Amino acid sequence: LGPYQDGQATERDVAARIRTLLGDQPEALGRLDVVERHAGRRRDEIAQPTIDARNRTGAAAIQLPVVAQGKQVFDGVRGDVAALERTVQDARTAARAALDRARDLRNIVFAVIVVVFALGLIGITVLLRIAVLRPLQRLGGVARDVAGGNFDRELPRSGPRDLVALADDLDDMRRQIADALAHSAE
Repeated sequence: LGPYQDGQATERDVAARIRTLLGDQPEALGRLDVVERHAGRRRDEIAQPTIDARNRTGAAAIQLPVVAQGKQVFDGVRGDVAALERTVQDARTAARAALDRARDLRNIVFAVIVVVFALGLIGITVLLRIAVLRPLQRLGGVARDVAGGNFDRELPRSGPRDLVALADDLDDMRRQIADALAHSAE
């Protein structure tokens, strides 16, 4: 009876572990209840009475019809276990499909983030070129002309506020130099 009793302890442990793992699967838990009920019925109606009869009267108490009935009941338990396995497999397949969908969604979101980030960098680069670099290049070109002696050239006042202030300062210096040159020529 040692293996039989060990099997009962293992059955309880496995059932508790399955309940923990299937906590959010009511259909699978219902199938586990059916398996436990039928296994308990087999123990109560077949196994335990057979064990009790053998303990009272010896080996001759085990009768073939009782064994056949026990096999029939146990085959029902096997069917219940197979149905539980199918239910668990279906739940596993559904969970894997949900995980795959979540992974695909995550990949799409990351791809969109990368594209938006790249477009943002491109936008910042274009904006920087238009708003800062072009006005700075124009101001630099005019400043070189003025430095080369063309004091009649107006400095452009476009772009960021700092460039406009710089153009104002350079224009003031240009006027002062032009005025000084005009007075020295008189």
